[in-house]
Amino acid sequence: PALNLIGVHPALIAFAKAALRTDHVHLYQGQAWAKFTGDADYDQPFHADFANHTLTVPSEDAQKNSVTIFCYFTDVTDAHGATHYVTRTDSAKVAGPEATLNTDRAFQADLQRRLQVYSRSAAAPAGTAIAYTTDVYHRGTNLTAPNGHRYAFMACFKKAGDESIG
Repeated sequence: PALNLIGVHPALIAFAKAALRTDHVHLYQGQAWAKFTGDADYDQPFHADFANHTLTVPSEDAQKNSVTIFCYFTDVTDAHGATHYVTRTDSAKVAGPEATLNTDRAFQADLQRRLQVYSRSAAAPAGTAIAYTTDVYHRGTNLTAPNGHRYAFMACFKKAGDESIG
């Protein structure tokens, strides 16, 4: 039951309310998953998630956006497939989040190279919660630890009544 209810944990809801500056939030996406070394290719290019959460680019108004909270249930090192990200400040030196929509291969290759310079690891111990918004560049990485595994949960919140996100 605790795992089934983790997405509506009071601490996650309280954080989402504060981040979105509202008293009423909805959990619109919750995913629990396990990853294992060698089971799949988890390596992704840097991307921003707004395109698969909403039809519009992220707003400068926090209440019109969403917040994703990523929770590690196991210790996650880079060898255990830690998510990598680029801060907004650093990605602004390279491109805005809408650059992720450009399908030109040469442009994307150059964008990936430029974002990689600013890449940071989200490696952290079990119990860590990492929050980000859909305009933050991030990517999944492969597990390389022998017999490695990673258990995590992702919860996405939006302001209640905002039907533009989902």
